[in-house]
This record gives sequence, structure tokens and C-alpha cells, in this order.
Amino acid sequence: MPIQLPTHWNPKDKCALLELSKGNLRVSYNGTGKTDGDAAAVRANYPMPYQCGLFYFEVTIINKGRNGYIGIGFCTASVDLRKLPGWENNSWGYHGDDGHSFCFSGTGKAYGPTFTTKDTIGCCINFMDMTVFYTKNGVNLGIAFRDIKNDSLYYPAIGLRTPGEVVEANFGQKKFKFDIENYYSDIINNNKSSVGLNELVLQYLVHHGYSETAQTFYNNAFAKGDKAIKQSEENKMEECDVVDFVLKGDIDSAIDLTNRLYPTVLENNDILLFNLRCRKFIEMIRKNEELDMDTEDAIDDDAMDETFSLFAYEHPNNSVLAYLLEPSRREIIANQLNVAILGMYI
Repeated sequence: MPIQLPTHWNPKDKCALLELSKGNLRVSYNGTGKTDGDAAAVRANYPMPYQCGLFYFEVTIINKGRNGYIGIGFCTASVDLRKLPGWENNSWGYHGDDGHSFCFSGTGKAYGPTFTTKDTIGCCINFMDMTVFYTKNGVNLGIAFRDIKNDSLYYPAIGLRTPGEVVEANFGQKKFKFDIENYYSDIINNNKSSVGLNELVLQYLVHHGYSETAQTFYNNAFAKGDKAIKQSEENKMEECDVVDFVLKGDIDSAIDLTNRLYPTVLENNDILLFNLRCRKFIEMIRKNEELDMDTEDAIDDDAMDETFSLFAYEHPNNSVLAYLLEPSRREIIANQLNVAILGMYI
């Protein structure tokens, strides 16, 4: 599956007080702007992918409007779009009227200069060290946020609050004011950061089960690396085998390899182990094999009821529970197992 990058603002994921134009890159405010309750935000069409290492976008202020209450930042998919970026949990923003940075609060902290009409503000999230910096007219303003959690997907976001405010985004459709390519190259040329990026990319490939691509990347990126690093990455490559076993329906091999490589993962996760056993049962039904599964420690009643209801049908493939037999259902349990294993690296 190709990586999806943010390319424009999402017309289906915006506050009604905003109007999009110019290929959904330009945002105009159409509200009254009387109170903070009149704030309006919009998210991009896709989240920023971790495997990029860095993601950068810019926003040009076409018109600051009445007060220039403009916030530029990012947030998760669940954040209220009637707030400026940074005012809510899981939301971060840099505001033009006071130059403050906002994180999970309506009270900001002094960060950078104010910005107004004709200024271009850039936002960069560094997924290697989970920090964020902004730029103004091509100049790096320094770190605004640190220790961003790496357990969520983040969308570029823009918020406006008073009449006349108009901004336009650049997600790489044209040359940036800030030389992000040179900045990125400097990071890659730093040996320590380069290793971090390689680990990030490999983790992504492993997490999504791209075993052949991951193997090729591993051979190129880590073949001559430090022994400790190589051992760590070799373990991650074996994780690909765990995922492959699940996706092929070979649950016994997946469990055996998991127990060998990561003995505490299933030992400390009864629900995951039970879900794997349920999947094993389903694979046996798919193959019309004899069931041999210990359910003494089963603790997920809903999963157990759903799975064992298959016994009620002479031809499960033609039943209302036929979806349980679909190979695509393997991806669900494969992802659960992947997340549990990846938790050991984070």
C-alpha cells in the first residue's frame, strides 16, 4: 500500500464557518468572530506518516483579517474543530496574534514572533525525536514542542477566529520558503540520527508486514552497522515472520515464534493469546480440521460466543458469521500481535 501524504485540507473534516477554495488549499473564515466560541478549524486529508522521519508544511497568511487570531499546527482526528489548534487535548498550535505556542490549553507560552498578512509560517514534526519546530518566512524559530506521544496519528490543522482571515497552505506543491531539504540532509548525514531514521523506517515496514521490502531495507541499512544495532534489527526482522505466519493462517507457528522471541508478550496478554486461539479455531474450520484448543483461560466472552457460534452451522461459509472465516480477518489479530511486540521497542 503506498504511503498517503497530506496534500490539501479536507472539505469533509472542517468547521462549517470555514470555506475552502483553490484546490482546498485556501481557507477563509465566514463567521462573526465575536467570541472564542466562534473559532473554526480544518484538518488535512491524511495524517502525517511517521515513516517520513520529518513532515513539513507551510501556510501563507493571505489576509490577517480583523484580529489575526490564526493558529497553525496539528491534532488527532478526534479533536473538536470549533477550537483553535492547541486549545484542546491532543492538539498543538502556534498563534499569530501573540506569537505563543499552545499545547492542550487555552493559555499559551511565549514562543516566537507574531505573524500577519504576507507572512509564511512553516510547521515541522520530527518523528525521530518527537519534537516540533516552526519557521517564519524561511527562518527556523526553534523547538516549540517536545515529547510528542508516538501512539497517535496527527493531521496538519489550521484554525481561524475573526472575519476576513484567509490563509493558503503548501504541502509541497511548490517550493517552500524554508530549505527543508537541506535541513533533512543535515539530519541524515548525522550518523546517530541516520540510524534512528533507519530504525523508524524498518519498524514501519515490519509493523505492516512488508517482509520482503523490510529484508531488502535491512540488508542495505544495517549490514555494516554496530553489532548491538544489528541484533536489535534482526529481532525486528523476525517479527516479520510472526506477522507472515498470522496472515497465512499458521497460528501455531506464530505463537511458537512469539514465545521464543518475546516470551513475555503473550504471557502478559491473556486477551491477545485467547484471540490467537480463536483465530486458530477459525482456521481449523476453514480447513475442516479437528479442533484441539485449550480454552480454560479464555476471558473474552464476546469473542468466545461469536467464535463458537460457528458450531451451530452445518455450512459456516454460508452463515451470518461467514465473515469470521475471511482471510482478511487475519489482519486484525496480526495487528494486535504487532502492536504488543512493538511496545517492547517504544
